[in-house]
Amino acid sequence: MGATYRQKVKGNGSPWFIFVSHKGKRISKKIGSKSEAKEVAEKINAKIALNDFSIEDEKPIPTFKEYADAWIETTVPATCKESSIKDYGNILRIHVLPVFWDMKITDIKRGKVKDFLLDKTNKGYAGSIVTHIKKHSFRGSK
Repeated sequence: MGATYRQKVKGNGSPWFIFVSHKGKRISKKIGSKSEAKEVAEKINAKIALNDFSIEDEKPIPTFKEYADAWIETTVPATCKESSIKDYGNILRIHVLPVFWDMKITDIKRGKVKDFLLDKTNKGYAGSIVTHIKKHSFRGSK
């Protein structure tokens, strides 16, 4: 148990990581330099010694807006045409973000998504539009 630091791949200027194993849970996080990784690992080990550490505290849960912004900035440009990027951005801005923007992604469950989509259908949106919103906004919702 505790925090250690090392490179995932030795040499070649690879970044340094911390690895934390605490109460049966493990996380790793890219830190940068060896000295920074050592400092972070020492701080975590001090917190563990004082019983003032939780892995859940170390992994903040993003809001839907934060997650969507990251997706639009990284994944979509790498896999889609410019017109699709604009289309996805409009779907999020007009339909999805006004409802889900400040919710933590872990709080968005299947029932909330179904209610949201049913509301769009009840407001008269075409089935193809509702399907498009669902397909491009809520992959993997549980």
